[in-house]
Amino acid sequence: MAEQEQWQLQGSAAELYERYLVPAITALWAADLVDRA
Repeated sequence: MAEQEQWQLQGSAAELYERYLVPAITALWAADLVDRA
């Protein structure tokens, strides 16, 4: 049986959310909002 490799992200969940998910979720919405302004 193969051994499982373990890993862990550095930083808190909130920091990772802000850094990666918020831009991915809001980028298109923000660009559309700026175009309409």
